[in-house]
Amino acid sequence: MALFGDLVGGWWEYQRLLHGTREERHGLEFGHPAHVCASWNEVHARITAGGIAALELVAALVGAAHDDAGLMLVGAGPLEDLVHKHGSVLAGEIERLANQDPSFERALGGVWLAHGVLTPIAEQRLSQWITVTGTGKRSNW
Repeated sequence: MALFGDLVGGWWEYQRLLHGTREERHGLEFGHPAHVCASWNEVHARITAGGIAALELVAALVGAAHDDAGLMLVGAGPLEDLVHKHGSVLAGEIERLANQDPSFERALGGVWLAHGVLTPIAEQRLSQWITVTGTGKRSNW
């Protein structure tokens, strides 16, 4: 996480504010605090760009989660976005992380994708962790 420390911390602070008081949510609407909003935007941009660096960033977000609710937040957010956009390419690395890191495996339980979004091979590799709608397969979350 040290590599992404400020970025990860800013993303988690955005989540805290997003679920915070009315005033905190209102501030986010207007881009305040700026460094927190910039972190959220940067995480989104890196997930959109994909690649191993994006997967490492998601793993850092998972590592900074304090509880199962946080793991679900990462799983249903940036991890799901990454799997949706780049899962066919990253399936092997995602599978490796799921086998090595129980927290990452739990976060994958928050990922839901429609059947056919991934290549058939990637879908088969990841379907033991994610929910693939339209197939009857469910995660263990």
